[in-house]
Amino acid sequence: MRAVAGDPEGHNLFEQLAVYRFLRLADRYGINVTEVRRFFTLYEHLHFPGKSGMQRYSLTPVQTFQFASIYGFWHEGSRVTKEALLFVPRKYSKTTSSASLAIDDLLFGDANAESYTGANSNDQAKKCFDVIRGCMRRLDPKERRYTVNEQTIKSKRKDRTAFAQCLTANARTKDGLNASTVIMDEFSQARDNELLTVLTTSMGVRENPLTVIITTASDVVDGPFYEMLQGYKALLLGDFEDDTVFAHIFEPDVDDPEGEESTWRKVQPHMGVTVSLAFYRQEWQKAKRNGAEAMLAFRTKLLNVFAENERRSWIPSTLARAISRHLEPGDIKGRPDAMVAIDLSESDDFSAVSFGIYNGREKNFYFHTAYFFPEGALEGHPNERMYRAWAEKGHLILTEGDVIDYRRIVD
Repeated sequence: MRAVAGDPEGHNLFEQLAVYRFLRLADRYGINVTEVRRFFTLYEHLHFPGKSGMQRYSLTPVQTFQFASIYGFWHEGSRVTKEALLFVPRKYSKTTSSASLAIDDLLFGDANAESYTGANSNDQAKKCFDVIRGCMRRLDPKERRYTVNEQTIKSKRKDRTAFAQCLTANARTKDGLNASTVIMDEFSQARDNELLTVLTTSMGVRENPLTVIITTASDVVDGPFYEMLQGYKALLLGDFEDDTVFAHIFEPDVDDPEGEESTWRKVQPHMGVTVSLAFYRQEWQKAKRNGAEAMLAFRTKLLNVFAENERRSWIPSTLARAISRHLEPGDIKGRPDAMVAIDLSESDDFSAVSFGIYNGREKNFYFHTAYFFPEGALEGHPNERMYRAWAEKGHLILTEGDVIDYRRIVD
């Protein structure tokens, strides 16, 4: 925190806001030093995979801050932080960091703790789980207390039934879960949030549940995480209050040049620890030399910003989102310079009404589209859950009956 406060130019806006928020929460709740030190001791006694085999690591300052933010605040016997976002670039060692959270729950959480690692693909989910397996095998090499296999770790102790398990988005069964810790790896690449929703909604009986999203940016700007990230930023900006959430976001500030070393240091908190400045220089030269695909990889994975392939996108959706403005229906009604286009459907498809407005004074075009779907056609629909979520957020208007009610569209 002293490093951030003493060098604001070297740290992005949201990292600074996370420190400010930590200090405010510390004033409100105090800091449970016993819990924080307990976790620090556990972490530094675990053996993680490294260049020289399984080895111990000392916590870095940024990891110390992250884990203190998760374990430090307590109120009336319960941990305040229930959800954490670690939005960091590649080579930060985020998988190793998050694995320790699952191990802590497995060893010291509820007697019937259920810790799940999930991801969009089986390979990605197993990366985190393999770290957990390696740590547990080092702790209990003869499996006297825990059984360790490819996708599950189970307690053999008489006083504990705790287990950890690896899940993927296409897992066949997710029923009957009672999750206590959920770790979602590389969630920015997910096309839907079904797995995350199933896991988090199973946590209702837990007193100290913990959901951790660890991810680097991607080119999936129409997935669930992109919108979630805007919510985390709004929280840090003070647009709303929720003490149960900790968000640590590393990305360039608006005017930071992407090819400057000062920007790379701002984005990568483990520069010189798990990744070198020379590696960034090499990848930057490669990105400039090898074209759009290489530049896309540099921007998303090392700069940690959402980006799209400029050769494939005529108008990238990231650009459209950046310049869009919120419009209320009253901004459209009665405007003489508005044009309307209507796309009608009948039962299991959307109807849409689009308004296009030209503002001659500002020389801008504005567009607003309303989408309609018959509520009676939702039950059993393959996208029922997603459509209902859209409706709850105000993105989709549900009309009564099994077919579209055109009167709603006229209104």
